[in-house]
Amino acid sequence: MTAFLYLGRIFSYLFLLLTPLSALAAVVSLTKGLPLEARIKTARQACIISTGMLLFFALTGELLFKFLNISTP
Repeated sequence: MTAFLYLGRIFSYLFLLLTPLSALAAVVSLTKGLPLEARIKTARQACIISTGMLLFFALTGELLFKFLNISTP
């Protein structure tokens, strides 16, 4: 498999996992009554936390699978 196809596959999986449109709808509905500054702060915090979680599991996911005895094809 070429590197281009591999990267495309990874990004398609990430897009499906993160579902940006549904996340956007959730942020908009949860911050409905807040002022603009608070909504921006909340969105920024959500992005930072989700990026941290994504990086954490990207770096430790294989170890976690080995620990739980989960095999991947």
